[in-house]
Amino acid sequence: MDSVIGFINNSNRILKMSKEQKEFEVGDLIIPLIAGIMELGDPPFEITEINEGSYTCIQQIGTYKSTLVLKSGRMRHI
Repeated sequence: MDSVIGFINNSNRILKMSKEQKEFEVGDLIIPLIAGIMELGDPPFEITEINEGSYTCIQQIGTYKSTLVLKSGRMRHI
């Protein structure tokens, strides 16, 4: 019975951790939540600058650099 209770407590802890919002920091890799920005196989964006809730993100594919400025609700951590 103790193992069942331990399993339930561990599952609840993992579920709680997955629901917590992580703070974005410079250097984090993110996926933008905007339709049509990324295709399958594209590398993630990297946060390079934070200004009052706006995050500047850069994606580099070869020599091409793509820059986005996003709010925290429009992106997710990898």
